[in-house]
Amino acid sequence: MAKELVKIFNPESFGGGGTFFTDGLYRIDEARFVKFDFRGSAPGKDGNGIVCLCCKLQPLDKDGGDVGEVVVQYWGVGDDASIESTGHSISLTGDRSTIWTLSDYGVFVEHLGKAKFDLDAMAEENDIGVLDGMVAEFGKVPDPKTGRDNKDADNDNKKKRKYPKQIPVVTSIPGGKKTGGKAAASKPAGKKQESGDDAVEEMLQKYLVEKVLVSKNTDGIDKLQARMGLNKFIQANGGDQELQQAVGKMFGDAAKLKAILESVGWELSGSTIKASA
Repeated sequence: MAKELVKIFNPESFGGGGTFFTDGLYRIDEARFVKFDFRGSAPGKDGNGIVCLCCKLQPLDKDGGDVGEVVVQYWGVGDDASIESTGHSISLTGDRSTIWTLSDYGVFVEHLGKAKFDLDAMAEENDIGVLDGMVAEFGKVPDPKTGRDNKDADNDNKKKRKYPKQIPVVTSIPGGKKTGGKAAASKPAGKKQESGDDAVEEMLQKYLVEKVLVSKNTDGIDKLQARMGLNKFIQANGGDQELQQAVGKMFGDAAKLKAILESVGWELSGSTIKASA
């Protein structure tokens, strides 16, 4: 009998890290559930690792421009779980019916809520892909399990961690509450976009006009918040990763962005995009 999908955005229903991580501003390019063995330290029952949330994080500068290489980070869910379809949801396979609150993933979701991510709105979708494209400040918090007895892998003695583990979490979301939004399931057919300056500027203008320069944002929208849906928009319009990077770079160019906005009656005031008076 198939198990029901577990509620992945409801920390109140949960029962009971990854690698070195630098605090800062990141864009979540992709969030999926995967198997990971943490370099052999968590082989799992099948030897392929335990179920984890895996996020591909693009570091950003203060203006939202891409800097450095993409960072891949993992948050463990546990071994008694099964990944559904394309990695967007999970179900539990053991005796538990809820995600463990003190798992790395449980801590991640708890702090996602504290950062004013709308967990209630996302609970209905129950799709981790809603995090795709989100821009957020990340920091680290102590593992709540630190201080408890931890089993020594080399023998049956018990010991406490010499170096308390810390878990990367979202600490704030520029522009306030984030409700997410899925990326397009597939790219429309058509000629591949070129990444020349004309194509890059055309795609950025199209995104701004259709998604940012709308009536609800007349009084202002934070630049980083406006940037959140850019990659998904380009994907949905047939653009590849090269075009995403080029358009993202142009968006981060304050002078270029300001010129584009002014050409259509809007302006960039500090870090706020708004309609010109």
